[in-house]
Amino acid sequence: MPSNKLLILLFVTGLFPAFGKAQCTIKDYSSYKNVLRVDGDYVLTYDSYKRIYKLDGSFLLAYNSYKRILKFENGYVIRYSDLKRIGRLEGEFLIDYRTYKRVARLECPGKNSALAAAAYFLN
Repeated sequence: MPSNKLLILLFVTGLFPAFGKAQCTIKDYSSYKNVLRVDGDYVLTYDSYKRIYKLDGSFLLAYNSYKRILKFENGYVIRYSDLKRIGRLEGEFLIDYRTYKRVARLECPGKNSALAAAAYFLN
């Protein structure tokens, strides 16, 4: 049986397979239902773990075609096709840029979660 110090070291360095990956969930603001999960460079559906988007730096790509859909710049989510702002990251919430209403609650606020939530709710 491995010692506790070894298990702690494996967990902290991310080598322990069951707990090494950080996952962040995205909730619908109106119903507080979990809808998405950000796992590394991929966005998955919460229930089925199906990959639907890929994260590439400040861009969100379609998983099947790898076409750029959205980009994150200065706190805003921008639609790549017409370069219009569609969302804004405000703390742990994604705000619809057109209506200024909260659309999603982000467990791990940041560009990756904001891009994933904007693709799901606003695009």
